[in-house]
Amino acid sequence: MIDGKIRFKHRVTCAARSSDNARWTVDTEADPRAPVRFNCDFLYLCSGYYPLRPREPIVHPQHWPEDLAYAGNFCAT
Repeated sequence: MIDGKIRFKHRVTCAARSSDNARWTVDTEADPRAPVRFNCDFLYLCSGYYPLRPREPIVHPQHWPEDLAYAGNFCAT
C-alpha cells in the first residue's frame, strides 16, 4: 500500500537530486535530535493546509534563466 511509503510529520531540511543516478537524497527531521536521510526515485512534498513559501526562487524549467545562481542554495552544507 502507498501509505506505508509516506513519511508523515517529517520536516524536509534538504532535497538534492542526482542526475548521475536519477535519485533524490532527502534529509528530514521528525525529531530535531534524530535526523533521517532517505533515498528515492520520486519525491512529492505536501506542506499541509497552509503551505509555506520557499526562501529560494521558484523556477520552472521552461523559463530557466541562464544566469540563475542556484549552487548551494537548496541544502545546508
